[in-house]
Amino acid sequence: MRQLKRIVVGHDLKTGGETALKSAVVLAERCDASLRLVHVVEPHHLYQMISHPMASKNNLEEIVQQAGSKLQEIVASRELPISE
Repeated sequence: MRQLKRIVVGHDLKTGGETALKSAVVLAERCDASLRLVHVVEPHHLYQMISHPMASKNNLEEIVQQAGSKLQEIVASRELPISE
């Protein structure tokens, strides 16, 4: 069986993401692997922007920046073998 070197774990920036992250950390420690922490940001569809123009005050770039900052906080709050 091949040894894992990198593990990608999705995080929804909620408690469910913490559960997935804890499991990935355990696996990474067992395999001496690094982690890549990711979060997916989906753009608003055109019909959503037209029908609800005031629903989202943040544009996509701001949402991505905020998610990135939250992921960095998660990484900084614990010692994780995160790959760059």
